[in-house]
Parts: sequence; structure tokens; C-alpha cells
Amino acid sequence: NFVEGLDSFSAGHDGPYGKIVSEWQRSEGSITYHVSIPANSSATLYIRSGNVTTAGEDVARAPGVEKVEKTDKGLKITLKAGDYDFTVN
Repeated sequence: NFVEGLDSFSAGHDGPYGKIVSEWQRSEGSITYHVSIPANSSATLYIRSGNVTTAGEDVARAPGVEKVEKTDKGLKITLKAGDYDFTVN
């Protein structure tokens, strides 16, 4: 959830396989979203709205992205371990 009135957010958690990081920042009408998932882990990311890309490409084509599903609440993105930078417009 990207909270209106908040320009950035960052959170981390030391999980059993390493640090899990989720952080985002608003910039020029879009949101840059960084996720770090430790080795031997996977994650499911939910983004409520917007067009999601990584390095200017469709998020479904990004290395490490296992699955992208459109739901009635937005996108459900399944990720392998790794570092990801997404842009949400």
C-alpha cells in the first residue's frame, strides 16, 4: 500500500535466511519500489494499482519473477530470492 501524503517508506526484517527489505519512494509521478529477498526464500508481492515495470520492461519478463497474476485487487507477483527494483506508474 502506497500511503497518500507519505513520500517514502522503508522496513526490514531479519528472517531465518537473512534480511528481508521492502522500501519505496515517490518521484515525479511514479513510485520506485525496492525489494530484497534472501537466499533460500521466496515472496509474494501485492501491488494494488498501476503499471509495474522493471528496467523499463514488463514486470513479468524480469529475471526472478516466477508469476504475475491480475486479481480484483491489483497485481500479485511471486518472486524468487534476489534484489528487485520496480517502477509503479
